[in-house]
Amino acid sequence: MTLTHQSIDGEVKHRWTISDPIRNMQYRVLPGERLLAFAGYLSMFDDTSRTVLVYDSAGVIVSTGSFDIEVTDVRAAEGGSIWVAHDVVLEGGYSRADYGLELYSDDLDPRWMATEECQLWPGEMSVLGENVLSIDDERSAPLCTNPKVRLGNAPEADGWVLHDPDLGQWAFVDDSAPDHLEVTLGWADFEGNWKPYSKGPIALPYPSPMERRKVECDAQSINVWVGQRWYSLTLSSIFDDSVRSIPPRLPDVTFAPESRPR
Repeated sequence: MTLTHQSIDGEVKHRWTISDPIRNMQYRVLPGERLLAFAGYLSMFDDTSRTVLVYDSAGVIVSTGSFDIEVTDVRAAEGGSIWVAHDVVLEGGYSRADYGLELYSDDLDPRWMATEECQLWPGEMSVLGENVLSIDDERSAPLCTNPKVRLGNAPEADGWVLHDPDLGQWAFVDDSAPDHLEVTLGWADFEGNWKPYSKGPIALPYPSPMERRKVECDAQSINVWVGQRWYSLTLSSIFDDSVRSIPPRLPDVTFAPESRPR
């Protein structure tokens, strides 16, 4: 199996050839052209041993480990730190030592975890530098692992959280609808409180019957994959256009945010 890491303009940054891949693994890119592979959601009835692997640039396994059970999301930060979100355990009397969120080094050593006194239950996580942004499912409010990043009086929202600390811009991206994204935009005032800007849909490109569509966000862009097509919009460009519709493109076209059609 061959995996390819591409830049937003389609340039191939690296390829990994994995001779004996494990089924149903998901992947994240680590610094040094390494690759993190991890199993998806596992329950207490699954075998969690050797469910996390780190490959070097040649596709050779250099580290193995486990993120335990009920993993809902995994994100690799720019410097290689790995954030792991867990679901609440509701099966019988089973319990574990973590409380929703953990931090690992890029060689899978545990560095930090939420505590019983401060439990964190993030939804979809987007990367902001060495930290992650999310909606805390318990509090229905934005969560950032950087304590300096806060937003008071935030609107009720689901899905992804985007943020530009320099400009004070915030966006909440709900991808639950089948044909569009519902995007809520706002600012943080000088006291860090929410000031609404606009709200509206962004139309999603239509997949063919043989294609799969996937939405992923980092802290400052929305990315949509439809089959082999890749669409991306930056947070600043969405503010500039005040939430406009993006028409579907031809299957062989991938565009960067600065060159997208008007």
